[in-house]
Amino acid sequence: MKKSSIVIVQQDPHLRRILEKILEELDYHYYSADSLQKGYQMINDQLGQVVLLEDEMEEKSRKLLRYIYETFDEMEAIIISNTPSIPDAVAAVKDGAVDYITAEQIAARLPAVLRTVEERLNRRAAQSPDELEKIDNPAGIIGRSEALQVALQKAQKAAESRETVMIKVEQGKN
Repeated sequence: MKKSSIVIVQQDPHLRRILEKILEELDYHYYSADSLQKGYQMINDQLGQVVLLEDEMEEKSRKLLRYIYETFDEMEAIIISNTPSIPDAVAAVKDGAVDYITAEQIAARLPAVLRTVEERLNRRAAQSPDELEKIDNPAGIIGRSEALQVALQKAQKAAESRETVMIKVEQGKN
C-alpha cells in the first residue's frame, strides 16, 4: 500500500516540527507550510492527499477546510489544535475534517488516524467507475437538488467513520 503525501499547514514552528518528526518516523513524504497562503498553494498544486491543518487561525482555517472538502474528492483534512474546544471540534467535522486532534494527543492518535484515512483513500481509489456512480446516485434517491447532494456527500463521509453522527438537512418543498 502506497502511503499518501501529506501537507502540513501549521504556523507554530514547534508544533510543525513535532508533526514533521512523527511523519518522518512513520515514513510519510510531506510538504510543510508555515502560513495559510503557502498551504493554499501546496493544496492547489495537489502535493498531498492528506492535509494536517492548524485550527488556531479560526475562520481562515475553516475557509481552507471547506475549500478542501468542496474542491478535492481525493483529499482529506485533519485538524490539529493547540487550544482544543468541543465547539471547534464539532465545527471542524461539520466543515469536512475527518478528525480533530489536540496537540497533546498528536503522538498517540495521529498514526491511527492516518491509517484510517489511508484505508479510506485506498478504498475510494480501488472503486470502479460503476461503484462510484452508485455513490453519486444511491438507489432510491430521487432528488437532485444541491442541498440533497451536500447531504449525501456528508452521509457518505460519515458512513466511513466509526463515530456516531447526526446529519441535519432542510426539508424540501413539494
